[in-house]
Amino acid sequence: MFRRFVVATMIGALVLTTGCGLHNPFTSKAEPVTYDSVAQSELSPEQKVDKLVANMSDADKVGQMMMIGIHGKSLNDDAKFMLNEYRVGGIILFDRNMESKDQVKTLITDINKAGKSAGLTPLFIGIDQEGGAVARMDDKLIKVPPAEEVGKEPVEQAASLAKEVGTELKELGFNINFAPVADLGLTYGRSFSTNSDEVVRYAGAVGKAYDEAGLWYSYKHFPGIGKTDVDLHADTSIVPVSKETLLSEDTKVFVDLIKQSKPNTYTIMVSHAIRTIHLACLKRSLQTGCARIWAITA
Repeated sequence: MFRRFVVATMIGALVLTTGCGLHNPFTSKAEPVTYDSVAQSELSPEQKVDKLVANMSDADKVGQMMMIGIHGKSLNDDAKFMLNEYRVGGIILFDRNMESKDQVKTLITDINKAGKSAGLTPLFIGIDQEGGAVARMDDKLIKVPPAEEVGKEPVEQAASLAKEVGTELKELGFNINFAPVADLGLTYGRSFSTNSDEVVRYAGAVGKAYDEAGLWYSYKHFPGIGKTDVDLHADTSIVPVSKETLLSEDTKVFVDLIKQSKPNTYTIMVSHAIRTIHLACLKRSLQTGCARIWAITA
């Protein structure tokens, strides 16, 4: 499995002619560089990535870093325009896009068709389906209790439920679920526990179950927002702890999960809580610095 990228350019064919101007029948055209042609080649994953990236425009490279939301329960002209114009890497669906299983299946099918027509590589189609306070179309999909309640049951039960949820989402057409939460003691019961080892145990089991169902998943919200006291979607919050405390408690969960999780099956969602005066999602030193810490501890 290798990273998904968009290929926008084609390799031109060199046409040779004879001295009298006739076409040389032995000349062969170079094959265009498309996602399918590269994916089906015998190159290594790293070589496939290099080949795709080498043929991307700057706009394609930027677009691949973006996942957008759309309006409506069907694929409208605005959504098609954004796929063609911004070359995005994925689309996330919310309740505003979902009313029934059949409707969601149709919408995702249409999105994928439009992406292919636009020359995009396969899109990430995402959803936030944590359970509890963060659940989509919860009257028609498997109902998942808040993580806090799940964390009080045997971990095997948590994994079994996640496998069912993942299978259901996969059947609808989703390929990534932005869950599980790996924070300690997050508000609204969104955390499995306030104990880092317990969170690692449950989040790891749930993530593995999503993978077994054929979904990518996401540990969130790096480097840990359990010590905030507001809903960060509605307000900003300063995490009032030292770097030492953050690394030894909240961020340790992510370090341990990364060590034990299978590569190329998950992502890490970065938070937008404020550390001192910087947003975590924008502060490069928080992301790259912690990556160096992981490398040392690993």
